[in-house]
Amino acid sequence: FYIMKPLSYYETIIICYPSKNQYEKVYYYKKGRLIAVKEEFTNDFKEPEGCAKEVIFDEVSYQSHLKLHKEEFLRLQTEFRNDLIEKYEMMGNPKANQCFDMAWDFGQSSSYEDVEDYFMNLINLIDRRTPVGCGIVVP
Repeated sequence: FYIMKPLSYYETIIICYPSKNQYEKVYYYKKGRLIAVKEEFTNDFKEPEGCAKEVIFDEVSYQSHLKLHKEEFLRLQTEFRNDLIEKYEMMGNPKANQCFDMAWDFGQSSSYEDVEDYFMNLINLIDRRTPVGCGIVVP
């Protein structure tokens, strides 16, 4: 009997999704002179009026942060997949990944609990007592 980690473990991505605002630096000019620089996104920043604005976006850093986020998400999703397959004793079943993919498509926008419920319902459609291709002929 396999005991999974709590579902909150798989849902907790340590590396947050990057906001493009985090990687913008805004320069404000008036009559050709720099009068203000906004380096971080804050709601309390009051944009100077009547100024020319130049926005510099650090694409390399943004993409690097996004890549780290995606890798962390994929690692947790893969761990969730493998743990579900083991919990429901579907290791080695050729349909296990297909069931997970369908369950993920149906439930991931709601919760990981819904994904597990869909997965459990889908694998119940599979007769796991007789593996596919075992040579048994049904008359």
